[in-house]
Amino acid sequence: MPAFTNINRFYPEPGILTAIVKNITVAEMAVTKGWEKLFHLGGNYITFVLKGDVQIRSNEVIYDGSEVLFNASGTQFFEFKVQSDTLFAIISLKPTTFNRVFHLNPADYNGKYLPAKKAINDDLHDIREELQTCNNYEEIANRLFNWMEPWCKNIRNSNNLIDAIIEYIHTKNGCVKMLEIARRFKLSRRSLEKYFKKEIGITPAHYTKTCRFASVLTLLQQSQKEHIDAVISILEYYDYSHFQKDFQRCMGIKFQDYINDKQHPLQEYLFAYNSNFSPVR
Repeated sequence: MPAFTNINRFYPEPGILTAIVKNITVAEMAVTKGWEKLFHLGGNYITFVLKGDVQIRSNEVIYDGSEVLFNASGTQFFEFKVQSDTLFAIISLKPTTFNRVFHLNPADYNGKYLPAKKAINDDLHDIREELQTCNNYEEIANRLFNWMEPWCKNIRNSNNLIDAIIEYIHTKNGCVKMLEIARRFKLSRRSLEKYFKKEIGITPAHYTKTCRFASVLTLLQQSQKEHIDAVISILEYYDYSHFQKDFQRCMGIKFQDYINDKQHPLQEYLFAYNSNFSPVR
């Protein structure tokens, strides 16, 4: 199983960057035995590999560590093969950033890892080389924050409503109905779905399911995987069968097989909003 070590997370200072950036994670990963499958939940990310020999496979395409990659909102598998100890810097962007800053249609990029040069005009090779000369993790994060500041000049159609809806979904850990969201934000259900999909690229129902499943994995990290009854209750699944179907749909493996196979190469790779889970009744 791939092992992330020495994980460090940095947040932007209060200001305009907080409109587009959630955080930057700098972490190391140890050598893997062949291809290891990981699970990426929601969000928009830009990934720099700063040290080590690593390959990333997504949708049958293999990228080497010299390629700066981005991916958009959605639930997806991807795979790593790490052949020497590796250092990553991962920028976690708000879900609205692709549309508001890069003027991309998020629906075209959901569930994919793609070269970041498709979205960013900067010379990514140069910034990657600068990051490799940094003396510590904090310096890496500060250099990335400074690099992103000019993006704020390109912000289009600042949509605080969608950001507020997303935050509300996460406060509920994804356990919220579309009608409740629409009423809270004084929208019709049709308008909610239209505006949300335009900004994020997926429907709000899809987003809430992803958010709830992120909460599932967080709870399973915090407790014994066998104690599933509490997870089903807290996250408002109808019953075990409902949970099982959701787990297999997202993870590609039956829950019982997952807990029985202690060496299964799935790792909860949680750089989502609700990494600090708090049960909501």
